[in-house]
Amino acid sequence: MAQERAQYVTRLVGLVAAVAAIVAAVAASGRMTHGFSSYYTAAHALIRGEFGPWVYSDVSFGAYLPTVVGSDVREIYAPNTPAAALLALPLVWLSPLVARSIWLALTIVSLLAAVSWLTIDAAERRAPLLPLWIAAALVSPAVLANLRTAQAYVVLFAAVVGALWMLARERDAAAGLILGAVFAIKPTIGPLLLMLLWIGRYRTVMWSAAAAIGIVLLTIPVAGVEAWVAWPGVARAFIARPSTSVTAHQTTTGLLRHVCVADEVNPAPIGDCGTAAALLPLLTVAAAFAVTLWKVPRTAPRLAIAAGTCLSLLAAPIAEDHQFVLLAIPIFVLASDAPELRVWLVLAVLLLWVPSAWTWERFTAGWWALLAYPRLYATWGLSALTIAAAGPFRMSQSR
Repeated sequence: MAQERAQYVTRLVGLVAAVAAIVAAVAASGRMTHGFSSYYTAAHALIRGEFGPWVYSDVSFGAYLPTVVGSDVREIYAPNTPAAALLALPLVWLSPLVARSIWLALTIVSLLAAVSWLTIDAAERRAPLLPLWIAAALVSPAVLANLRTAQAYVVLFAAVVGALWMLARERDAAAGLILGAVFAIKPTIGPLLLMLLWIGRYRTVMWSAAAAIGIVLLTIPVAGVEAWVAWPGVARAFIARPSTSVTAHQTTTGLLRHVCVADEVNPAPIGDCGTAAALLPLLTVAAAFAVTLWKVPRTAPRLAIAAGTCLSLLAAPIAEDHQFVLLAIPIFVLASDAPELRVWLVLAVLLLWVPSAWTWERFTAGWWALLAYPRLYATWGLSALTIAAAGPFRMSQSR
């Protein structure tokens, strides 16, 4: 009876959360915003043979975008790779609003499919508090941020989950092709691929590299080699922009820049420690990666994948709310594989649920700004939990 009641609650929460996400998507479908507009405009430039390094000029791209979407939306393309233009390519033949509506529908389908697989997997492993993890995955601020602006991260999250589903069934080539395509579009999943290399999924990583290289080669004739050559410098320059120190960027780089560097966006930081802001993000992520390799054994592949997902977000130099949708992966893995840590996992979920109006929109000055980074703290916390959860695996190996 208790098990049936738990299943009923799980289904009810899943249904309510799914309906809430669908309602949010419908509400967002009637207007053009930034986000999808960038991909849609870049795709137009691609099919017209106009794509080139100029897309990385905020002025040039900003002037071109209204001629495509027919509105006064302000958006930039940097620091996306040229391959990100492929996201909207199948929809570029439709009017902007119709294309955006279809993209939102695809986003909802992708979200429900990915969370369904994570839920089925967790239920088979008898994860406690399953309704909470479902709600966290379906109606988090990260998901709602993706729906408001029709961003791409829910679709990419579903692609990563699909690749993990294939990995669990030893379909390494298919998983690698998917992850390689995601990497070509958003290279920040690099740490996840390195963790797959660590646990011995060599074929997956090999196919990922082949897929990423293939996408670059396929896009060169239409995007131009110059755009690909320009992209690394554009990405580095974007990270150095004053805008990366705003509290909306929930990254270690953003936090340290906000604390240490005076600029036009943040004229009165807590301290004057620009050197630390330049070096510490790389050093802390490198240290986290080293500790993960040391503590998470190769015989714990699920925890390694969860850790790689966290490290991918921690290594990202820029990350706003919508990117943290990926954290559903370590949440479900930890809920299933380390139920004894569920109190700490609930705390991480609460940090992911804190409204932006209470954090990064409110606390921007002085020491109060340290309260503006709940998503970053949640990511560091989940990364630490994957290392803590690896303890029983290490103990079993030592016996």
